Amino acid sequence: MSITSQEFQEWKDSPVTREILQVLAKRQLQLQEQWVSGQFMSADPLATSIANAGAIARHEALEELIVMTYEDIQTEKADD
Repeated sequence: MSITSQEFQEWKDSPVTREILQVLAKRQLQLQEQWVSGQFMSADPLATSIANAGAIARHEALEELIVMTYEDIQTEKADD
């Protein structure tokens, strides 16, 4: 499926999309708060590393979705 820049912008400006992006941003903030409060810490250093790596990966994935641009989509399609 190919979308135009205008279609992407219409999707991005949609009230539903804006609400979803706000929820994703809230989840990002929750991950940050969990990290600050030490929820990813464990007596086992390996478990701590794994938990932190997972939290970082989730945070980065959420960020990619929140800030995604039309150009990002075009780049991904060109790489296929």
